[in-house]
Amino acid sequence: MNIGEVSRASGLPIKTIRYYEDMGLITPYRQENGYRVFNDHNLYKLKFLRRSRSLGFSVKECSKLLELYDDPDRTSAQVKNITQHRLSDIERKIEKLQAIRSALKHLVGSCRGSDDRECAILDSLANAELVH
Repeated sequence: MNIGEVSRASGLPIKTIRYYEDMGLITPYRQENGYRVFNDHNLYKLKFLRRSRSLGFSVKECSKLLELYDDPDRTSAQVKNITQHRLSDIERKIEKLQAIRSALKHLVGSCRGSDDRECAILDSLANAELVH
């Protein structure tokens, strides 16, 4: 498969495929003219990367997961540890977003939203008040 075909089959943009190649995550065969030729194993890895990235794993984590997938001596504990770390990070982000949501709700609730110039939202932001 050429890069366009593997892009369509994997659901990844060509630029992303080239990036993964530059990172050493995939290694397509190079013809004498420099064109890449991708095999089924490359396609599998690209689909694996697409799915892993969609779950929030970093490129570094994806690389480690691919490494573990190919390691006959891996343990499921190693994979679980990486995944648990990602889950904990996502949970921290959710908590932060919920706090931001709460603060924004408070700001919206403090504003009359009328036609006059006075705005409690701008006043709160300008005065650097701590918002609930």
